[in-house]
Amino acid sequence: MTPQEALVRVIEHREIFHDELHDISTDFIDARPAQAIAAILGRVRAEYAPTDLGACLEHFVHRQLASVDRRTTVIILGDGRNNGSDPGLGHLRRIKARARRLIWFTPEPQRAWGGGDSAMPAYAPLCDAVHVVGNLRQLGAAVERVVDR
Repeated sequence: MTPQEALVRVIEHREIFHDELHDISTDFIDARPAQAIAAILGRVRAEYAPTDLGACLEHFVHRQLASVDRRTTVIILGDGRNNGSDPGLGHLRRIKARARRLIWFTPEPQRAWGGGDSAMPAYAPLCDAVHVVGNLRQLGAAVERVVDR
């Protein structure tokens, strides 16, 4: 089994966020990726709304935390920018306390963490691993490290 096949088998529930969580678990089942993405973008507000990751973590805790246990690896893919809102560190701690692993994939290099509205310096210590994935090569390498553990 390739690392990518293993990762696909592991992922059972997927949500995306911008200013709130949106369940996309079924979007990729019968649709090609381009079609699924178009459908998702049609449902998710396309106009500008400030990212509120702290609120999304809170929603995740209320809606999904019961399904997280010591067999669960939670993967967050995002830049850790929160537009100055509460980063929701308490919610991330609750997720971490229940999960086997908490992993963060961020497109931003570490030197950008803490600049502007970046909350990555606060999020990173709560994670088991943080991987910078600014391109497909880095994403592939990060997936291999996650699956190999």
